[in-house]
Amino acid sequence: MGWVALAGMVRQVDEGGIDETAFAANIAGFLKVFERDDFRFQITGGEPGRYASAAMTPDIVINPATDETEVEQTLAYSFSYRHHWSDSLRSTAYYGTAETDVLEKKRSQWGINLIKQVNQHLKVGVEYGNYAIDDEGILAVDSDYLQVSAQMSF
Repeated sequence: MGWVALAGMVRQVDEGGIDETAFAANIAGFLKVFERDDFRFQITGGEPGRYASAAMTPDIVINPATDETEVEQTLAYSFSYRHHWSDSLRSTAYYGTAETDVLEKKRSQWGINLIKQVNQHLKVGVEYGNYAIDDEGILAVDSDYLQVSAQMSF
């Protein structure tokens, strides 16, 4: 049927002239849909710093409005749907985004793929997607990509 997981984080941020306790929470889940398909999701909120949306925000930032050092607030979520077309062919469509409060960063990514199990040891795939950056104070970045992959298991 599926599962749901809850997690919390409490950490001491002692750098850049501040000494603050930071909190973050996460909920993630996996739900079976129909016979073999599934839906996955994850939501993180609070002050996770570098522990959510890698390389998006450090633990502390300088607030441009006040010139003070602060712990950045972040909200990030993602979800995906995986569909099995046959025993050897599947696709996943996904979307994820993250936003910060102080520096007003916003990043998002979506993609769709097709993966073929060629034999017991080889999978090949293709994915088309988009990565976008819409941070306050910079020109927006919107980049499409096409990626091919092969995975050999032994």
